[in-house]
Amino acid sequence: MIVELTNTAKKLCIIGDPVTHSKSPLLQNAMCQALGLDYVYLCQPVKPEGLEAFLAAAKALGYAGFNATMPFKELLIPYLDELDPLAKKLGAVNTVCIRDGKLYGYNTDCPGYIAALLTVGFTPKGKRVLLLGAGGAAKAVAVGLADAGAAIV
Repeated sequence: MIVELTNTAKKLCIIGDPVTHSKSPLLQNAMCQALGLDYVYLCQPVKPEGLEAFLAAAKALGYAGFNATMPFKELLIPYLDELDPLAKKLGAVNTVCIRDGKLYGYNTDCPGYIAALLTVGFTPKGKRVLLLGAGGAAKAVAVGLADAGAAIV
């Protein structure tokens, strides 16, 4: 895939450790291109000890935001200027928007998973669900399923 860059392209990325295996840049750049959005989405390896430096650099370099994967979903929270109520409830973020030099944290794992279930006609209300996983995304999905009325066993 060839990503056409302009001097006005807004920068986005995914951070993690490890993260170079991520398919997010391929998917996100294809989406931006299909929608005609002037963004470029990069893969940015960040070590936990480099998180504070990355955040300062992202602000200074004009990043529009970034996604976070392990181990940053919980580690980011103390650095955020504002936290969405759902992200606060979950204690984890996977999306950070940067506006006017401030960091805004969100969690899209939970609503995204539930929306995907509803799209294929599966309603969690009253259903028994087996959830495999214990990471940040699994915790978010568990809360989403409980909030959607899945049975608690």
